[in-house]
Amino acid sequence: MDNKVVKFGIIGCGVAANFHVRAINNFEDAELYGVYDKNEVNAKRIAQEQGVKLFSSIEEMLQDENIDAVTICTPSGLHAQQALMAIKAKKHVLIEKPLATTEEDSLKVVKEAEKCGVTVDVVAQLRLSKSVRRIKRALNEGRLGKLTLVELQMVYFRSDEYYKVAPWRGTFEMDGGGAMMNQGIHGMDLLLYLFGPAEKTFGFAETMARNIETEDTAAAVIKFKSGAICTVTATTSVYPGSPRILRICGTKGTVVLTEDSITEWSVEGESMDRYLSESSYTSFNKPEAIPESAHNTVVRDFLDSVKEGKKPVSEAADGFNAVSLIKSIYKASQTGQSVKPVFIKK
Repeated sequence: MDNKVVKFGIIGCGVAANFHVRAINNFEDAELYGVYDKNEVNAKRIAQEQGVKLFSSIEEMLQDENIDAVTICTPSGLHAQQALMAIKAKKHVLIEKPLATTEEDSLKVVKEAEKCGVTVDVVAQLRLSKSVRRIKRALNEGRLGKLTLVELQMVYFRSDEYYKVAPWRGTFEMDGGGAMMNQGIHGMDLLLYLFGPAEKTFGFAETMARNIETEDTAAAVIKFKSGAICTVTATTSVYPGSPRILRICGTKGTVVLTEDSITEWSVEGESMDRYLSESSYTSFNKPEAIPESAHNTVVRDFLDSVKEGKKPVSEAADGFNAVSLIKSIYKASQTGQSVKPVFIKK
């Protein structure tokens, strides 16, 4: 399949779909073939703008032999059901985060993908960031010494209107969670990518300011099997919000990642300004303010995986692990006891 153009169908034509359209159009070996949304107005808009086929149902799209892969850009609660439909139709699948809203559904997707032999990739663009790759390399090489403390701060702002315009947001059925699951999952996935599986979690998740079912404020402590202790704060209820900050502290150095950029590199024997950069993310208070380059890297990785038969950087198992980590914090909040997350070893 190396020289083939991968033809895509997009399921769900809301805000997220726009990023996928532009990313697909960015590559010569990718082609947007068609779109579907139960809101026909949204689907027609993209179909007409892009000159592609407008499907009347997901089933119709999946039956079309021209479609090689689909991207799922629907509300979170629909991800697992639609992914399973696509996998069983032997289509490769790129899913917006999270993989699913429950561990059970996430595991179903993992197992079905293995059974059918198709690529399932979850949008986790931070794994592909140059800054994150530099940090991971430094950690693998032990340049920060023994890791002791990690701090992840995700202090975001989402207005009441944000939840009103899309009533599925902030519901357990369709969102799976709040500040941790919807807005914070990229940061939580990043923790797993850099530090490996978690051994134990404890936390609090509460609704303090917004009229929603799920949490708008949360705090957690995570003990990783690697030994590091991590504190996590996540909220959507404070104004005006601020960029995500990940501070990694070891016996030989400290590194700070602000959004996708390294803003501190204090490592023994290394230049402070070697890796410093500026971030283009402002999505901490503007949900749509994600740089196009982010989805470009994800789609490129997905294309390479589909065409070369290799695993994507964020496969279905990674999507499960991120959901499991967050759900363990919710369980800890509900029970008042520490919880051991389930982890799929790849």
